[in-house]
Amino acid sequence: TAQDEFNLKVQLENQQKQKLEKLQEDQRNFREKSVQLENQVKEKDLQLEKVKKTVDDLKIQLENFGKFRENSDKETFNLNSQVEKSGLLSEKQALNSQVEKLSVQLEEARKKIQDEIQVEIQEPVQVEEQPKLKSAKKIPKSTKSVPSKSTVDAYGHSLSDSLSDRLNDRLILPTDWVDLVSYVNWILRDESSIFSRLPLHHDLEICDELQDGVVLCKLLSVVHPELEEVMDEFNLNPKTEQEAHRNQLTFIKRSPDTGTLVTSDIQNKNMGKVMDAMYRTIQVQMLSSLRPSRTPQVEALKTSEEGTMALELELPREEVLLRWFNYHLAMDKKKAISNFSEDLKSGRKLLDLLKVLVPEYYEPEGSAANAPDDRINAILAIVAKFMPYTIPSAKSIKQGNSRIMVLFLGDLFRYRDGLPPIVESSYLGWMMQTSWKWVTGWMSYE
Repeated sequence: TAQDEFNLKVQLENQQKQKLEKLQEDQRNFREKSVQLENQVKEKDLQLEKVKKTVDDLKIQLENFGKFRENSDKETFNLNSQVEKSGLLSEKQALNSQVEKLSVQLEEARKKIQDEIQVEIQEPVQVEEQPKLKSAKKIPKSTKSVPSKSTVDAYGHSLSDSLSDRLNDRLILPTDWVDLVSYVNWILRDESSIFSRLPLHHDLEICDELQDGVVLCKLLSVVHPELEEVMDEFNLNPKTEQEAHRNQLTFIKRSPDTGTLVTSDIQNKNMGKVMDAMYRTIQVQMLSSLRPSRTPQVEALKTSEEGTMALELELPREEVLLRWFNYHLAMDKKKAISNFSEDLKSGRKLLDLLKVLVPEYYEPEGSAANAPDDRINAILAIVAKFMPYTIPSAKSIKQGNSRIMVLFLGDLFRYRDGLPPIVESSYLGWMMQTSWKWVTGWMSYE
């Protein structure tokens, strides 16, 4: 009918409209995607241009590096040719040969000196040279029974005073080294595991005795018993160079202070650095008591501007030891000292210190003596009454060997510090201050 035809026509028109709208929408989407693709292509083009530019820069750098390398090779060749023409290489070889010859001569001289000393020790004392020793027959060879200090040479042999003086004038080691080695022998006196290696000599033989690191590690374990791992790490009987090298490394790494010592110093017998490392190892432990955490009475040595933490962490231990010395001099209204060498050579200041610390052993006649030797002998006599071992010899005190005096005074502090007991409230305040420092430090670390 006419109505059906009209409806069908309307329906067809609607369908055509829908198809046209869909086609238009697809065209819009296509244009948008085309624009996006064009933008992406442009971005890729820009990136490609940057990559090309980077590649070009790298090529230029590579060319420059090639030219630089070529110039460097030419310069190196020119330098080598100049060195060859100048004769420096031949001079170096000549110097090396001279050094080798001098080393051989030095070794021969060392052996000759040691042989002469041994012969002089063993030969009978000549009456013409030593008129005071008419009854002397022969110098004993045994070192088992050690006589008094005044009649013992550096090797432990019993000698007359005059012969001891003659030998001491020919000692190879300096006086402070001799005293340090003697103290090390005393520290290790009860160590049965190295009994065959003791006592250490006071001449160049000590270079060989310390070279495998056994005595050094044993000294470290005795002086610092808190380092238990040292006993497990070193070899008591090294049979190879590698085992000896491990012992040397153990001593250097585990010791709290060895200065600038390296294994090659021990291997090459650089005794200056080896002795310095032994001294530092002992000194750290000897002066560890000069901290408020170990000895609360040390707080009496701080100034009005300082806190307790300055004594604990900031000041060097030798500075605290100097304050302790001057603290007792001030108690007796004596002038303060500024060092442990020149100011102690005469013996007066040491006697003043002992007068305050150990009045029960003090002898006024020693302080009244005018001769430095008499004062020094009085010092050694007083110290021998209450300390098991006296570190410095009379010669060390007279020469002002500061390192030996530091060890001696540190040992004296451990036996008799003479400081007033700390007030409980003051000690509590120090503990609170220390705890707060640790807490704030931990919080800032976190």
